[in-house]
Amino acid sequence: MHQKRQNNPKLNSRLLGDRLRRLRKKRGLSLNEASKMTGVAVSTLSKIENNKMSPTFDVVTRIMSGLEISPAFLFGDSGETTTKRTPTVDRRDKPVFLSIPGADYAILCADSVSKAIFPTIVTLQSAEHHDLVGHTGEEFLIILDGTLEVLFQDETPIKLSKGECLYFDSHTPHSIRSSGSSPVRFLAVSSKSGFDDARGSDNQSISSVQKLRDLILR
Repeated sequence: MHQKRQNNPKLNSRLLGDRLRRLRKKRGLSLNEASKMTGVAVSTLSKIENNKMSPTFDVVTRIMSGLEISPAFLFGDSGETTTKRTPTVDRRDKPVFLSIPGADYAILCADSVSKAIFPTIVTLQSAEHHDLVGHTGEEFLIILDGTLEVLFQDETPIKLSKGECLYFDSHTPHSIRSSGSSPVRFLAVSSKSGFDDARGSDNQSISSVQKLRDLILR
């Protein structure tokens, strides 16, 4: 049985813009300085702050990384903005959830700033494979409920059931799907560097929407 979810926040562009502007001014940063730190264009940052655009997830991850902001600060009701690297305890009293069609995921230890790894609990409904995608980093998966099929380029698909796990090099183009009669729920731990270098099996950069679906929601 899946855990009942409460307070399921999604990407709120107005909340993001207000928090980004407040944080930038608190740190005494100009838009130009914030742009250099994040790699996001000044015009894009300005539109986000003024709630004139809803950013793609790869833009959000660049902002988090460049300004050292925790996911909880952007997506949740609270969150640390300090750059101190202190232990993070997650008792799931204020869980941070994000959703896209076909999949939901809970960001774990969302108060942690500048994480080198990105742990999530994924609930995947999709029974179809997406395009094979490879990227930098490494990944670890362990199945909590249901059955997951992982497809690698030029390899026989691997099926994983509850309690089974998989570790692999993310450079190898891969795809996943739920292969049972119900959604599959699993823990996914991936290198955050994978957000910045997503490529399809034809070695072409994939779209921002695919980055969200194919890299975050393994």
